[in-house]
Amino acid sequence: MTTIYFKKTKIVFILVITSFSLAYSHLDINGLMGSSRSTPSLNLDPVSIFNIPDMENFQFWIKYLTEEIGIRSLTAEGNTQTISWLSTTLTNFSPNISVEIIGSHKSVVGILPGKLHATSNKIIVVGAHFDTVSITPGANDNAGGVGHLLEVARALSSLSSSIPFNYDIYFVAFNGEEAALYGSFEVVDYLVKIGKEVLICINADMILFNDPQQPINEKQAFMFKGDNVLWSSAKYEEWGNFTVRISSVLGEGYIYTKAAGTNDVFTLHSDHGAFWLKKFPALFVHSGRDQYYHRPEDTLANPELNLTYPLESAKTTAVLVYLTSIYGRQVLDLSDHDGDNIDTQLELIQGTYELAPVIISEDLILDSTSSSYINNLSQNSSQSIDLSSIFLLLIALLISVHFRKHKGN
Repeated sequence: MTTIYFKKTKIVFILVITSFSLAYSHLDINGLMGSSRSTPSLNLDPVSIFNIPDMENFQFWIKYLTEEIGIRSLTAEGNTQTISWLSTTLTNFSPNISVEIIGSHKSVVGILPGKLHATSNKIIVVGAHFDTVSITPGANDNAGGVGHLLEVARALSSLSSSIPFNYDIYFVAFNGEEAALYGSFEVVDYLVKIGKEVLICINADMILFNDPQQPINEKQAFMFKGDNVLWSSAKYEEWGNFTVRISSVLGEGYIYTKAAGTNDVFTLHSDHGAFWLKKFPALFVHSGRDQYYHRPEDTLANPELNLTYPLESAKTTAVLVYLTSIYGRQVLDLSDHDGDNIDTQLELIQGTYELAPVIISEDLILDSTSSSYINNLSQNSSQSIDLSSIFLLLIALLISVHFRKHKGN
């Protein structure tokens, strides 16, 4: 009889411990039973991602390109050397990155696959051209842009083993930009041919110039297509607005956004132009043309150059790409022009929301209503978990009382 009692007591003990464990861990009992959907939280706070790109690495990439390799024009030995170096650098970031050389001009494309790699055609592109004209090592034009690209790639590839990106991220080092955007046209044509849909492209070109005429909150422009450029469809202004919010909340607020109009000298004169021509949304990261543009003096020794402001652009881009790679266009409400949705996403950055890194619906636009729905779904799931745990705990206590009475008899 004593043996039987202790066996029953052991069962009660296991039930009690299980109940407390379920309550503590919020394991979804109903989800395991197939009657509810679970909504796991983001694996990493965007603040942590913002802080990964750093000055030491950013400066190293620029110095290596300008001082170790030097001139990178199409016919220069440095161009071929850069292709090899970029390929090795990208694959060294993560074993998950595969590198392709695209087109006759040999642009370097590092692909970080998302978990929907086999089923979705959606991608995010982060780009910069690495070639120069024939007489310059090209610090501002465009080693700084390549450093921006590599820091974003380094930040996001370091997360790929633990963060389940939904969509593929393409890190593209364009070749032949100085020869009329040959590389970017080849890359865009290739993406169209294989059926890819570009959610957003962020192209960095000439980002090191510290224009003394620009106020502190307008050091880095994230330009979107203006109404008078090419066609009058959506301008994707909201992508620019979102980068400003990320910079102002997580950084020092050096970023601003503007429409690139026909009067802007670089409206189409960089690799984002190839994406605009195919009606892919793209942002052009740019700070201006310094006095040594396309001259031998375009080096880091130029006192007009500054690395602090473009580093914030890289940090901001890393967060933008991270969120987009999880939520796609749901990260923005493209029909919302009053900023309310960006405030919703601002709360996400600050950690107010715990949204699941899963696709909610392909046609769902994440506005304040839908985000509340998702948040409530998560809360309701947690509430049902707590009730299930409490129910098991009550059963265990009742059994325990029963055994106590039986022992007394």
